[in-house]
Amino acid sequence: MADPRLCPSCSRPNASHRVACLYCGHAMPNPTAAPPPKRQRLSRELDRALDKALRGGNLGQVEQVLGQMEDPQPADAPRPEPRVVLAFEQPQPAVQDPAELLEALHAQVDEATKHWEEDPRAAQASLAQAGAILRSLRTLADALPDPTPIELPPFRLPVALLIEPPTDVEQAPALAKSLGLDLASARMHARAAHPKVVLRSGNLGDIQDRASRYREHFGRPARPVQKPELLAIGRPLTALRIDTLWELSKGGHWALEPGEIPPGAGKASQPPRFELAVPGEVIVATYRRRGDALTPSGERRITVTDLHGPDCFVRVVAGHCALPLPGESALRAHRAWLDTLSCRVLGSRSCSPGEPPDPKSQGPLVATGWANFEEHSRGARLLYLGH
Repeated sequence: MADPRLCPSCSRPNASHRVACLYCGHAMPNPTAAPPPKRQRLSRELDRALDKALRGGNLGQVEQVLGQMEDPQPADAPRPEPRVVLAFEQPQPAVQDPAELLEALHAQVDEATKHWEEDPRAAQASLAQAGAILRSLRTLADALPDPTPIELPPFRLPVALLIEPPTDVEQAPALAKSLGLDLASARMHARAAHPKVVLRSGNLGDIQDRASRYREHFGRPARPVQKPELLAIGRPLTALRIDTLWELSKGGHWALEPGEIPPGAGKASQPPRFELAVPGEVIVATYRRRGDALTPSGERRITVTDLHGPDCFVRVVAGHCALPLPGESALRAHRAWLDTLSCRVLGSRSCSPGEPPDPKSQGPLVATGWANFEEHSRGARLLYLGH
């Protein structure tokens, strides 16, 4: 039996011999000949009569019984007439690469634009083809899973005060006075080599006032940061190769192990324009079950650098990315590459893991510092780039 064909109008499968779509009635292109009819079964009466005639050897009775059977399809039944298939009626394959479909959609829209006034028929054909491509894309989009939510630290208070510290512990008293902090906390924040969240509150106006006092006194950036702003930045691309051309991938490959990244996941592109590098270290703690509780079983550290620019958010993870300066190890190569950057490079921050997982969880028994690094990196972007 021939493979089913998709209807040019509704994209539903039909038998190859159908002249019109079973679902929407649209004319099907180039129908084939109908399949031979199924063998007809005799009724009990005719079966008995035929058996009796054959046993008696009476050919006349045999012909009489056979004559009572209905011919399911006369020999002179008309066959469907083939017709020319128009360009916009070409059926789309059931499954295609979304990137190829999107490229084909742009091409059809460009064709329709080009022929809009000079050749309306050609424009109509291009738009019909674009409609079929859109239906295929919609089918593929409906099957896509929801993306994993961007994870941020689960702080209860919605507004954080983010500052560029003075990097001098001698400035701790002035920092405590301008921000209304105790001296011990001010000492801890003052010596940091990277942006720090120094206070969280539910009062946006109060945080704005403290940020203004800090900027006036120290001449360094400070601003309130809220969760919607951090999430609006979007998702980073993962750098898989940095060279004359960069190889970048979507889909959160930065969170996978190097061996788990599928071949061909990246796409070659021109080097992005970035103005800020946010290096860090993400700690991943592992656990094992012991009865109804969990006990720590080890930890590892992942070296990462986020690159930010007006139209750039790229994550470079040591061991994931092939760098132009190879070292004795992925970590040394990453550090050597970081030293060559000509943009603003912040001090590295170590991000500790969050709460241990639920002992009853069926997922991996790990806790990571990725949520803390997400807030840190996105907050630094807002502090220095403003968006």
